[in-house]
Amino acid sequence: MIEHTTMDEIYEIVDRIKIDPTFLDFYNWIKENGIFFIILSDGFHTYITRILENHGIDSKKLEIKANDMELVDNKIHLKFLTD
Repeated sequence: MIEHTTMDEIYEIVDRIKIDPTFLDFYNWIKENGIFFIILSDGFHTYITRILENHGIDSKKLEIKANDMELVDNKIHLKFLTD
């Protein structure tokens, strides 16, 4: 596990992640056509929402199913999806 880190350091890495440019077109098409959209990922919810927001997508309007993480005493602890 990663120890002695901060969310700023984590976000510095996450903020470099780019999504496939065709995803934005696909997402906009889904929205325009009123199709239910869900993200199911083996990534971390915290990272996913940050990446989406960095690309202009309001993650609060999406259903995202993914594990997550939190920092406790500057150590990453995993939070597994249970439902």
